[in-house]
Amino acid sequence: MIKQIAAAALVAMVAGTSLGQDLMNGQTPEQVLSEYADQMPEVKAFEMPTLNIGDTPPEFDIQYWAKGTPISEFEKGNVYLLDFWATWCGPCKAIMPHLSELQAEHEDDGLRVVGVSIWESGRDENGERTKLQGEAHAKHVQKFVDANSDRMEYTVASGDEKIENDWMRAAHQNGIPTVMIVDRDGVIGWIGYGTDPSMVDNLEAILDGTQDLEAAKEARLASMREEFAMQSGGDYFQIFADLASKDKEKAAAFGQALTETMFADSPQGLNAVAWTFVENPGWNEDAVSYALKIARRASDLTNNEDPNILDTVAWAQYRTGDAEGAAETERKAIELLGDNQQAVDAFTESLHTFENGDG
Repeated sequence: MIKQIAAAALVAMVAGTSLGQDLMNGQTPEQVLSEYADQMPEVKAFEMPTLNIGDTPPEFDIQYWAKGTPISEFEKGNVYLLDFWATWCGPCKAIMPHLSELQAEHEDDGLRVVGVSIWESGRDENGERTKLQGEAHAKHVQKFVDANSDRMEYTVASGDEKIENDWMRAAHQNGIPTVMIVDRDGVIGWIGYGTDPSMVDNLEAILDGTQDLEAAKEARLASMREEFAMQSGGDYFQIFADLASKDKEKAAAFGQALTETMFADSPQGLNAVAWTFVENPGWNEDAVSYALKIARRASDLTNNEDPNILDTVAWAQYRTGDAEGAAETERKAIELLGDNQQAVDAFTESLHTFENGDG
């Protein structure tokens, strides 16, 4: 399942929530984890971005414009959608027609879409790959825009290192296409990827003045923390997975230690541990019962709207003898899957297991 692939890359944030069950034989989480200190990676602390939703945007000093009317400042009353992109970026090129549609649809609403090329590269006189800057960057972008003008019906510019640092690096955006939207009051109303389906909803909320900046900011920070956790230390989960295949008692203790410290407020981290408990045979009743508790906590943290986590809850219910409850939970998970037919088929198979009492 998708969870099995994702689980190996998960590490979550530090917290300290006990769920009232002891798989650690009276030890503290710190004592359990200390036994594996020599195998632990060094994990850096999460750093807050210096540019976020609700902030006043930095200076937008652009020297080279490839298309459209240049912008020197963000005028109050208008909305600016800044798309940071590059000519070599497939997803960036894929969303260009959509950005053109948004510009045409909302132009009378005061929307200005601006594509800002960054991180461009080319060949130097020796044929070596090098970063394009200044006029070389501008000429490279102009050539691309001239060839794709009908797909880019909006303003296009070439950014420099100052733009990259003041905007992308400050916002901790490490990938493109990145979209930042400046609202009518001249503050940043949204930051995210241009491929994110929620971008349009956020844009429309900003256009009609209903965007909740604080909620959007907190949602972004939560997503960033989760992404940071997933990227910053898969060795923790690997230790747990290795123990699970060799020594269930030690693995149960290690799993609880993770869920009461590093994974305490991470829905995906809690889910990964819970799934390991319910997927693999040989765990005692206490471990399976604990899996249900942490799976439910993970689901609570996602407002019971993550189908993969609900699937884990269902399997934990089933392993603890509640087949009827498992079936009910799995039906909710299937409803949340939408048009993902591959996942629907897999979850439906699980539902049949719960209903028929096999597996």
